[in-house]
Amino acid sequence: MKKSWTLKCCLALLTIMTLVQFAFAVGFWVPGKVTRAPWYDNNYRYMVVGNVKYTIMKEAVAREVIQKKDVVYKPGIDIGDIRRGDEVQVMAEGNRIYQIEILR
Repeated sequence: MKKSWTLKCCLALLTIMTLVQFAFAVGFWVPGKVTRAPWYDNNYRYMVVGNVKYTIMKEAVAREVIQKKDVVYKPGIDIGDIRRGDEVQVMAEGNRIYQIEILR
């Protein structure tokens, strides 16, 4: 009987820890204007949106948002094509960017 109770407690604790981990791994879309174009420093790529310096993750994807009539196209572009003054939305988790959408 005691082993069963201990096992249930351990499983419940493991489940709670797993759920909490996923709750904190949520990114948000952050709109803004690029105030410093992407640059490399010590093998990391950075970009400043507004007044916030973000790290662009290696697996990050950049897309240009093109709207014609009622259709929205999002072709992929190179991150190096992002320039100062571009209006963007970035999918960020903390100061890490995972997706960039350029609104031109």
